[in-house]
Amino acid sequence: RIRNAVDNHIKFWFEHEANYRVGVHRRAMKEGGSDQNGSPYVCRYRSKSLSHSGRYSGLRSHIERAIKERFSSDLNHDADAIHTKIAAITDLYDQSCAITYESIQQILAFHGQPMLQSHSFVDNRIAEYKHRAKQPERWFLACDNQEAEYLQSLIEQHSAITLNGVALADFWKGPLYWNMAGDMQQQHHAYGLQLHQQYLKYLKLFATAHDDGKVLEREQKRWLKQLDDNHQQYWWYDMSRIEFWRREIVVFDMW
Repeated sequence: RIRNAVDNHIKFWFEHEANYRVGVHRRAMKEGGSDQNGSPYVCRYRSKSLSHSGRYSGLRSHIERAIKERFSSDLNHDADAIHTKIAAITDLYDQSCAITYESIQQILAFHGQPMLQSHSFVDNRIAEYKHRAKQPERWFLACDNQEAEYLQSLIEQHSAITLNGVALADFWKGPLYWNMAGDMQQQHHAYGLQLHQQYLKYLKLFATAHDDGKVLEREQKRWLKQLDDNHQQYWWYDMSRIEFWRREIVVFDMW
């Protein structure tokens, strides 16, 4: 169902698969305060960065070997030039956390790809869409809604499309654009109801005569109370409805 939702999403917002070229995952990770360099993003802490952290020394060594093998002759075996190129690569990698629009453009340039907003991939190859040739190129933005104002600027100013279309998803209210009918949740919820009904049957079967049905009554009341509360557990697989939506969203974004 999620795969179908993704396919439908691309068809609706990009119209042709060929128009979907760039997808970005932006996770801000502002959960740990700032580090000694003032970075509010955990994944950009100096102690966790590819550029400086000892934990990534192996990966840095691999990059250095690859760069020296591939570019040494082009850079005339200049040690400073090689070091500069390696530093540029590791720095660009670090920028992929809490990524900015400018960093996205730098990454595209690094890989020799046309920049966003360059009109290279937007309907120009389809004859009947020539009248829309100057339309900015759309791209997919997966995000967790941290720094909502910046995310909104990516949508409004730079043609980003989220899993909720041209709006950020409201995780607390739902349902999302691609699941407006709530079919996925309701189908899973139905399974959850069957599961709990079976649980209540077992309670009836094993309830002792001494408790006068109090255990069964307590569990039944608890279940009924949770049915209309999106934040309670036991909605599905011991998850609340909100938690269930969040897991769906992660799968959707990654797919």
